[in-house]
Amino acid sequence: DGVIAERYALAYDLAPKRHPHIDMPTHKKLFEGNIFEGTYGMECGPECKSEYGSFWAELLARKDEMALVPGMDAVVRDCADNHDMFIVSSTIEEAIHHILDPLKLRPLFKEILGANAGESKVAKIRSILAKYDADPAHYVFITDTLGDIREAGRLSISAIAVSWGFHDRETLMRGEPLAFVESPAALQAAIESHFMNP
Repeated sequence: DGVIAERYALAYDLAPKRHPHIDMPTHKKLFEGNIFEGTYGMECGPECKSEYGSFWAELLARKDEMALVPGMDAVVRDCADNHDMFIVSSTIEEAIHHILDPLKLRPLFKEILGANAGESKVAKIRSILAKYDADPAHYVFITDTLGDIREAGRLSISAIAVSWGFHDRETLMRGEPLAFVESPAALQAAIESHFMNP
């Protein structure tokens, strides 16, 4: 969903709910792995888990601050003509629906697995592969974080990284994505190229 909606500014603004003195570089580092699993060098005690309830409540209260990335609605519609699509996210599903519903994009996704469905993207992707008896080579994960690339890679799923979102090119390239793209049009071309030349 970070590829579809611009939400980093809001996520960072809400970060002090869990880490009161966090700065932006440290916040972005949290997304180099699974955001729920570790603090990646930060001190964080049991209180962190208890803060997620208030974090999600405030996120939903400010959900109108998450804007669609211009052009991504067209990419989603065009890709839906040729591919089965899923959203696997660390964001709660209510926030994802808020982005998709006004543009009638939600029915284009076979499933949306957000934080409500579990904290591990590996587990959520694995559940999709099992449910649809799918070969990982037939999928590609489109993302804006190094953590996503790493989690998909654990299941032998390749990734395409986008320039908008949480991580910059240098960080994303550490995960060795199939491609790094800088516009929705380039993203669509990279998707089609991948499936034409698996």
